[in-house]
Amino acid sequence: VFSNCLNCACLVTSFANALGDVIPPILVSNSISSSSDEYESVCKKVEITICEHNKKNFAIDEDVKIDFDIKNVNNLSVSIYEINTENYYLNKKQAITSLIVVEGLITDWESNYTFNEKSQVRCRKTITLEKIPKKRGVYLVEILGNGISSRIIIKKGSLSLVTRSTPKGKLCYIVNEKNEICKGDNTYLWYNGRKLQSEKERGMILIPYASPFASTTPDSYCILNHEGFSDFANITLENENYQLKGTFYMNHESLITGNMAKVVFKPMLLINGREIDVKELKNGKITVNITKIENEKTVPIDNTIENVVFDK
Repeated sequence: VFSNCLNCACLVTSFANALGDVIPPILVSNSISSSSDEYESVCKKVEITICEHNKKNFAIDEDVKIDFDIKNVNNLSVSIYEINTENYYLNKKQAITSLIVVEGLITDWESNYTFNEKSQVRCRKTITLEKIPKKRGVYLVEILGNGISSRIIIKKGSLSLVTRSTPKGKLCYIVNEKNEICKGDNTYLWYNGRKLQSEKERGMILIPYASPFASTTPDSYCILNHEGFSDFANITLENENYQLKGTFYMNHESLITGNMAKVVFKPMLLINGREIDVKELKNGKITVNITKIENEKTVPIDNTIENVVFDK
């Protein structure tokens, strides 16, 4: 019994992978006679499987080819949907997957193919999707035949984000697949529900640390857009955090009773760990706390200097 099961499994696998011509006739005869139901189920089984090795990211001017395996499929329909990337990212707030719902949508392009293969044999086919235009975009390719389907997401071109922390906020640049800075009226990003336009000449986009862009739970992503194409990018916007550090200089020999000693303070102002000009400080105030010993007792002395102007 066990031997017959192995023979039948070997037969089923061999037929499905077009190896029937190398199977000994006695094995075929014994297996079919012992389990014709398995052989019949192999013939009736329908398969459409897009191969895992297919590329999903393509250059703009690159032709798109995909490999897929079919079985018991003679008439095949290939539908291509161009995804509105900006609307999708704004509504879904996640990367595009092949699970996207297309019910009610009209296909942008559709092609039909006819094959004449044995029903029990699994065959690999390759098609070139010439209808996918040579421009940036995300496209859903759906292969449908004999009641089942298989999908793949094709992406042409890309946008990415380059950032740098500055005293006033996060400085951003949108770059394309060639690492070129994107600029112009149709270049912008979405962050925390707000649209930020790029500078026309240099393509800079500044996200301020202060509200309304900062929040207790800022988005960890932003949506990049250039000339009608959008892409998803991760971003971290730090909360506005100022630190005032400095060094005191004093001649200890000037510390003589009844004498006035001069103290030099060299300030350093930082925002999120990055040094900025101390002139940004307004309405400065210095509080000096001194403790002296008088008659074996400690006497605190406090002195406040108002309207201090800091300068390097």
